[in-house]
Amino acid sequence: MTELQSDANGSIPLIYESRPPAWLPKVHSCADLGFLGFFPPCAGQEEGLLSETNVKNGFTLNQQVLAETFSAHTIINGGLSSEMTFFKLEALMNEIFARKADNIPSIPSASFRIPTRVTLNDAKRQSWFADLANPHVPLYKLGKSVPHGAKGHDLLDLLQSNNVAIPRAVWFLRVFGANETAGLRNRPSYNPLQYSVDWANVVTSYMKKQLADIALPSAPRPGLNIKQTFKGVLSDIDTRERWVSRFVYCLKLLRTFYSEGLVDSRTFLVWVVQQMTTCNLAQTGFITRLADEYLDGMLGSRPLTRPFLHACLSKLSELRSTSAQAFLRDTEGLLITLVQRLCIAFPDSFISPRMWKTHSLLLIDVLSRNIMVQPGNFHVERSSHEVSQILLENLNDIRKRNEAMLFCGFPIQVSARLGSDVSDIKLLNSISSSTNMNSIQFFSRSTDDEVRFSEKLDMILTWCVTPLQFGDHRPFAAVTLIHNWRMDAADRAARRHSSPPDEFLQDRLFDWLDSSSVANKSENIRSVSLLYGKLVKNELFSYASYIQRLIARGESGLSMTEESESRHRKFLQWIPLSKSTSSLISQRRVILYGVRAREMPEDVNERQIRREIRGVLFDVFGGFVVHSSMYNP
Repeated sequence: MTELQSDANGSIPLIYESRPPAWLPKVHSCADLGFLGFFPPCAGQEEGLLSETNVKNGFTLNQQVLAETFSAHTIINGGLSSEMTFFKLEALMNEIFARKADNIPSIPSASFRIPTRVTLNDAKRQSWFADLANPHVPLYKLGKSVPHGAKGHDLLDLLQSNNVAIPRAVWFLRVFGANETAGLRNRPSYNPLQYSVDWANVVTSYMKKQLADIALPSAPRPGLNIKQTFKGVLSDIDTRERWVSRFVYCLKLLRTFYSEGLVDSRTFLVWVVQQMTTCNLAQTGFITRLADEYLDGMLGSRPLTRPFLHACLSKLSELRSTSAQAFLRDTEGLLITLVQRLCIAFPDSFISPRMWKTHSLLLIDVLSRNIMVQPGNFHVERSSHEVSQILLENLNDIRKRNEAMLFCGFPIQVSARLGSDVSDIKLLNSISSSTNMNSIQFFSRSTDDEVRFSEKLDMILTWCVTPLQFGDHRPFAAVTLIHNWRMDAADRAARRHSSPPDEFLQDRLFDWLDSSSVANKSENIRSVSLLYGKLVKNELFSYASYIQRLIARGESGLSMTEESESRHRKFLQWIPLSKSTSSLISQRRVILYGVRAREMPEDVNERQIRREIRGVLFDVFGGFVVHSSMYNP
């Protein structure tokens, strides 16, 4: 077989050559790299050599890596944990920064110079401001020189009359201020912050001048028979549009000045507080919206928030006593919002005996209001409810501190606990069909005081089942309050990564069944079963855990066959199961009636109920009336 055999003609047969199909594409269009997925055999391959070793043992490839199981993991970790690693890394980064700094091109010296001031006539000045208002004219052409002459209010009027865009107007005012302070910088008494204070006085006096145009008609004097005519700036269309245009432009400039520090914030905020104190009702709407925009700057200063709060309460009281209240609903709502924001952010500003004595009823009305939101958004409604709770808690603290400073309303220590219980009972008795249960805060928001929570839980459970109270709504109200507490406690536990309150609540509910004298009375068993049936339905109380705990502690007297009766026998028998499994029903049957019980009284009651339903609705069951003699229970 080592020699090639010739065919009939004596010629050597050709060696088979594998060729790719015509449709198979090449790996590369220029280089000869073969075809995709096509690997034909060729001469000289190792697997084609029929050596003695390959024939006996088969062909095997040599290992490309001599130590396939070797790993440098230990060596690398040892190097990383060494103290020299950080020094080497630091040296590497320093070298990188040094080379980067060497390759950074040098920054040329600044060639910018403050534009110089020139004195122009009225025509050229008007032409320059017209070019400033034109956005197509670049600022570098105008930056060669700026006109000199107009200052203060005249300069602001000139910018507004030409309708200069706010960024270009701010650029011009920066250049104007730099030229104004250029000659003062070399003086020993030079204060770089003084110009922002002076410019704040210019802007605030300009706004005050505009607000002064909004005046109210004077009251008629008795005894004078003189006909008075009043014409305000906002009553005429032309003057109103002109005034609104000026005021809106000034507000836009002020917003940029305040954010970039061109006006002194303290000077401006003091002016806002003063204007809130001295403005009339017509000006209150503008000042209130201005204060709402810049209230965050006041919240960090008690000397600003305290007089501002007093001014808001005075304006709110004045607004409610005037006949124009119906026309100022938006202003009234904004004033209420400002007071509520102050109460949340800075409640200490409300500690003032004089203010509390004057505006206590108004504060209680404002801070007791629920935050109004659009219905449909659950998260927003829940957040608004939490904000309302914070306002109520701060209001109680403010009332207590102010009344203590006024030496009134001191609680009697002997009856403090009794007074708290009475107030809780009054709160529960105030619940009706129209009560919003989310607005009632019966349980404390803190879960740290377990003793106080147990006392309140015992109170609400006793209030729910005792015959001394009235109302069929009591079980539903109690379950709703407990459910709301469980949801809030679960959210807090999730945020704090602590255990959920389900097990804690299960133990407290079991302790009440195990120790309450009201629950042990036979006349209250129906109310107790109804209450705990609702708790089981809302998954606040586990019936299965209840049975397991009784079995674990070896409770005697649970079965009907035992002579001594446990107090829990009636509870197990009466508490309804809305969601039950076959294993739970079997466990209940075994505990109450024993292992060999084939029938329970509940089965007899169930057949009786079915019989009565079929007798009343016999058309539903095919017109067949079931008589007692035809049915063998």
